[in-house]
Formats: sequence, C-alpha cells, structure tokens
Amino acid sequence: MKTRQYSEKEIERLQLQLRDSKVREARSTEINILVKERVKIKRQLELLAVLCIQRKKRELMKSKEREVQSTEMTNALVKEREEMKKELHEEKEKNVLELEKERKNLVKRKNQERLELEIRAIEEFLVEKIYEVRTFFFLMKGVLYIYIYIYIYIYIYIYIYIYIYIYITCDDNI
Repeated sequence: MKTRQYSEKEIERLQLQLRDSKVREARSTEINILVKERVKIKRQLELLAVLCIQRKKRELMKSKEREVQSTEMTNALVKEREEMKKELHEEKEKNVLELEKERKNLVKRKNQERLELEIRAIEEFLVEKIYEVRTFFFLMKGVLYIYIYIYIYIYIYIYIYIYIYIYITCDDNI
C-alpha cells in the first residue's frame, strides 16, 4: 500500500508537473506568439513610420517645388514688368524726341514762311522804290542823280541781305 500511495503521489506529482509544464509551455507558446505579434506590430509601425516619413518628404519636396516655381514665376513676372517699363520709357523718350523734332521743324517752317513773306514784301517795296527813284532820275537826267540812285540801290540791297542773314542765323538757334 505504501508503494501504491507513493506511486499515486508520484503520479499526482508528475501530473502536476506535466500540467505545470503544459501551462508553462502554453504560456511560453503564448508569449512566443505575443512576442511574434509584437515584433510583427513593431515592424508594421516601423514601415508605417518610414512610409509617413517618405510621404512627408514627398509633400515637403512638392511644397518646395511649388515654392520655387512660384518664386521663379514671380521673378519672371517682375523681370517682364521691368522690361515692359524699360520699353515704355524708351518709347516715351522716342516719342518726346520725335515731338520735339516735329515742333522744331514746324517752328522752322513757320519762320521760313514768315521770312519768305517778309522777303517778298521787302522786294516788292524795293522794286516799287527803285521804280520811283528811276523815274525820278530819268526825269532829272543828271549824272549826280544816277550816282545817288546806284548808292541807294546798293544800300538797300546790303540792308536786305544783312536782314536776311540775321534772320536766318536767329532761326537756326531756335
């Protein structure tokens, strides 16, 4: 009986050990599964972190590209605006010069027309006076009068040419 009791106790003890062993094994298996799941989750988290980082980098690069493009576009627009300002300024200066030249030509033409009218008037006046003097001298028929006639005639023409010379030189300064 003692052996039997001893055997039963031994069997119980072995069964307990087996059960403990199975529980430990089950725990170990469960722990291994949990560790594997943890490792798997950790890998997934790392992959997600890498993917998030890559996505953020892509977004940042796209943002930088847009910013660079925006800056380049702004610079191009500013440059184009400056070029347009420059062209407008050059065109304005050109137009001002053309208008000034046209004004000078107009003034010159006007002065030339006025000069021509004055010269014609003076010539008509001189011709009239010369005819008067000639008729007077022919009536007098004297040599002295002929010299006076020539002197007056020369004096009048000198006066006309001096007047014309002064008038032309004054017009050139305008």
